[in-house]
Amino acid sequence: MNELQNNTMPLLSVCMVTYNQENWISDAIDGVLLQETTFSIELVIADDCSTDETVKVVEEYQRKYPKLIKIVKNPKNLGLDGNFSNALNHCSGKYIAICEGDDYWTFNKKLQSQFDYMESNPDIVLTSHNNSKLFVETNTIASKYKHNKDFRFDQTYLLQDWVTQPVTCVFRNVIKDYVSLYRDGIFCDVILFYELLKHGDGFFFKDDWAIFRVSKNALSSGLNEFKWSDNHIIMFDNLLKYNKEDSRLKKLISNYHLILIVYSLKNKNNGNITFTEACKQYFSNESNISNLLKTLFLRIPYYIIKY
Repeated sequence: MNELQNNTMPLLSVCMVTYNQENWISDAIDGVLLQETTFSIELVIADDCSTDETVKVVEEYQRKYPKLIKIVKNPKNLGLDGNFSNALNHCSGKYIAICEGDDYWTFNKKLQSQFDYMESNPDIVLTSHNNSKLFVETNTIASKYKHNKDFRFDQTYLLQDWVTQPVTCVFRNVIKDYVSLYRDGIFCDVILFYELLKHGDGFFFKDDWAIFRVSKNALSSGLNEFKWSDNHIIMFDNLLKYNKEDSRLKKLISNYHLILIVYSLKNKNNGNITFTEACKQYFSNESNISNLLKTLFLRIPYYIIKY
């Protein structure tokens, strides 16, 4: 790890958001300390008014590494989206890496590898890689490679195949105000990466360099099928509101509405959404006549028979 020197601007900022993660935050910070780089870095830790000992742990690390760690304390709880966008605005590096407070890095050359590639390829705005999952409830790690080769990708590819988690990403700091993307109370990794890929392509490394922690109580990894799909509808609706020309977003929204129709049939009396409600949502949002007819006369009868 190459700490900041006095009066030195970092070439790379690590953005770490945390809330009530006293048992995990040390793993996240240690993963940053593990890094061996030829360039200076800073670690920006944004705590969202934790009510446990998270801040105490972070402050202990800051006392040991005052040149490396910068703590951002919110005057009030902003929620994950608000904390995330605000934290990014405190990052001053040419590049930004993300590591949420419950995830961590496992490879000491992770940052150097991504930095070197982006320095050599100025048309690449975002890099990511494979990661393993740590399941909290069973304390087991699953190492399943999503892709077994390196490759470039663009915005269209990312919308079709989510090739990353925030813990894997390093990107160019090209957005002037990240809080400006926090629109209608929504800011997430999909919105961030969608906006970044307007500025260039992405590159995926096949290597596994990080752990993504999965917990039933987590805000993202702990979502059930209904909430996961519903959140994606809200998210893509938000993106479409500000990118009306992007027909790909309309198709994605329609697909997630279809997922909810199937969910309502598979999980009757679930209390989340009824079949009638799911159909009503789909037909009120789908404007393509061909898709409407296919759904009405082919898809829905098929779903009913199957489920």
